[in-house]
Amino acid sequence: MALIQRKDNPRVQIDLSGPDGNVFCLIGTAMKWAKQLGLDGEEIKTQMMASDYCHAVEVFDHHFGSFCDLILPDAPGFQKEIDQRNAAIMVDGLLPTPEEGETDL
Repeated sequence: MALIQRKDNPRVQIDLSGPDGNVFCLIGTAMKWAKQLGLDGEEIKTQMMASDYCHAVEVFDHHFGSFCDLILPDAPGFQKEIDQRNAAIMVDGLLPTPEEGETDL
């Protein structure tokens, strides 16, 4: 028998450039995790499907970013678009600012 030391607070990682980063896979993961956490999976799904891929990633991160790291693809402009969207959303007051303890994508 081998004993393996478990890490404190292991975080799930999803590589958005791989198959788990497919928007339908993200929605499925969101639905599964929402059920496990007692959240409204249908509402999260509706939010994720309300716009484009970047929006779906933002919604996913908003709900599950406290225990899941999303690994961004190396695609040119992807991080810039996320940053611009987050800045606009924070100005509108729809997302908490990073100072309020929320993780930023």
